[in-house]
Amino acid sequence: MIVLASSEDVSFLSSIPIWGWLDIAFTFMVLAGVAGESDWAERLLIPDKLLDLMPVESKRKILKRRFEVILIIGVAGELACLPFSLWESSKQNERAAMLQTTNTILGIKLEELRRPLALNDEKRASLLQCLNSVEIKGKVWVNFSVLEQKPSYGLGQDILVILKQAKFETDFWDEGDNPAYGILDPGIVFVVKDPSNVPNHIREITNCLRKVDLPMTIRGPNPSVPMNVLNSSNAIIFIHPKF
Repeated sequence: MIVLASSEDVSFLSSIPIWGWLDIAFTFMVLAGVAGESDWAERLLIPDKLLDLMPVESKRKILKRRFEVILIIGVAGELACLPFSLWESSKQNERAAMLQTTNTILGIKLEELRRPLALNDEKRASLLQCLNSVEIKGKVWVNFSVLEQKPSYGLGQDILVILKQAKFETDFWDEGDNPAYGILDPGIVFVVKDPSNVPNHIREITNCLRKVDLPMTIRGPNPSVPMNVLNSSNAIIFIHPKF
């Protein structure tokens, strides 16, 4: 019966370097040399025969010398392969260390991405102070993911709460997860009825957000899916950072 090697077996065998195969061969030579020097191997390979012209002991001594040569070659070969083996082990250890470091860094970054993105105390206070100075407090909705593990949750909560503290007419807009609206831009997006005529209080809010290093864009609604709540004096803030 013919047994075909699997692709995994072929891949494993092809990954062994030439010096690795030589090291295996030299190991077998050492085993053969050690085994050949034993008494039972001598009696097995050269049994006692009364009619032989050459004495059996002489034949066994010659055989023993040959196995000694094989043993010496095997040991010498293994010693010659040792530096390559140590070098390869060193490379493997370096790769393992680099992989562990990379995994650690990726784990930290992943944890940072999972953590809700929120303002620090200094920026929160600065944003509230700026918004308090706005004279006309018009209507504005805020939309963000309500799942706490989403990056937009913490930032959206902060902006919504601060707008309320600054006495703006604001509330959570719960239709923002509908993909039909086409708000695909990452980050903070102000959707107004007419981008060429942005309400004054909305422009003031964008200026305050820029002061705390929160970039945003202003755009109109999706023409194919009009937002009936929009008029010339309000806006919807979409907060959906894309990572």
